[in-house]
Amino acid sequence: MNYLNLIKLFSFLITLGLLSSCKKDELPLTSPINSITNPNNSNDPSNPTDLNNPQEPTPNILFVNSVDMGEDYGDQIWFSLSTNKVIKTNLRTDWDFSFDNRDGKHILYLNSATIPSAAISTSNDIITLTNDVGLDYKNEHHSGASDKIAIGDISNLNSVIVIDRGYTPDGSKIGKWKIQITSIGGDSYTFSYAELNSTTIKTGVVKTNSSYNRTAFSFSTDTEIQIEPAKDAYDLCFTQYTNIFSDPPLAYSVNGVIINSNNTSVAEEFTTPFESITKTRAEGLTYAANVDVIGYDWKQFDLQNNTYNIQTNQNYVVKTSNGDYFKIRFISFYNENGIKGAPGFEFMKL
Repeated sequence: MNYLNLIKLFSFLITLGLLSSCKKDELPLTSPINSITNPNNSNDPSNPTDLNNPQEPTPNILFVNSVDMGEDYGDQIWFSLSTNKVIKTNLRTDWDFSFDNRDGKHILYLNSATIPSAAISTSNDIITLTNDVGLDYKNEHHSGASDKIAIGDISNLNSVIVIDRGYTPDGSKIGKWKIQITSIGGDSYTFSYAELNSTTIKTGVVKTNSSYNRTAFSFSTDTEIQIEPAKDAYDLCFTQYTNIFSDPPLAYSVNGVIINSNNTSVAEEFTTPFESITKTRAEGLTYAANVDVIGYDWKQFDLQNNTYNIQTNQNYVVKTSNGDYFKIRFISFYNENGIKGAPGFEFMKL
C-alpha cells in the first residue's frame, strides 16, 4: 500500500470508529436528528397497524410495521409486503453458502451476513491443501451480481475453494473451510469439504428446488438447509450484509434490507413526498434489481449522540414479482425499549 492510500485508509478508519473499537455495528455517517413516531408503540394514535394482528394490505391504505433483528443483528427476517407478515426468521449464522436453483445457472453464493470471503486455489487436491498461504481472498459483493461475488459461476470449476466463514454476532472468527465441487447433476450439487487444516474429507449434497431462489448448506451441521422462503412468498429480507467500499477498498458489515432476487425491483424516489407517490408516478420510475438497492443508508449514524437517525425523505417503490407496486419508507430503527436493530417502516400498496 502506498503512502497516499495509507493516509486515506487511516482517515477512513477514524471515520468508522474502528480505532476505538475492534468491530462496529455499521458504517457511521452523520445526519441531522429526525423526530419519528415509534411504530412499535401500539398506544400511539398515529399508528394504524396492530402489529400483533397484521392486516393484508389493500390499495391506498397506509400500513405500519416493524421487525426486530436483535441488538446484535443476529437474525435474518424475511418479510412479505403483499401479506404484511414476517414469513420466516433464521439466525444469520445458520448457513454458509448457497447454490442457485435456476435452470442452467450454476452459481455459488456466500452468506454475506457473516462478512465471509473466499479464495479459489490452484490446487485440485482437497486433501493436500491444508493452508491458505498465497491465496487471494475476495469478499461477497453487496449487489449480488454473479460476476462480482466472491466465487460466482462454478460450472467448470475444479479447483479447491477456501472459504473464510466470517464472524459470529459477538465478533468471534468462525473459521476457514475448504470445498471442491465434484459433480453438478440435473437436480443436485455434490461436493467434498473439510476444515482447512484437515485431511478428513466429507461429502455434501444439495438438491435444487425451483420453488426457491437458492438452497443453502451449513458447515456447522453438515446439512442442506432451506434458508430463503419460497421465491414467490416474500419481498424483503432484513439482515446484516457485506458492503464493499471502494475508496479505500474495504469490506464492512452494514445492516439493512436486501430484496428478493426473483423478478423484484426497486425505484428510489427521494424528490417526491411519500404522500404524493401514486401508482401513475410509480409506473414511470426507473427500477433496479440489484439486491441492495434499498440497502442500509436510509438511516445514518450521529456520532455525537450515538444514535441512528432516519432519512424520511428517502422513499422506495418496490415492484414485486407478481407486478404489484408498494411505496415504502423507514421511520425508526429502535424497538419500544429503545434498543437498536428494529427497523420500523410504513408502506402502501398502490
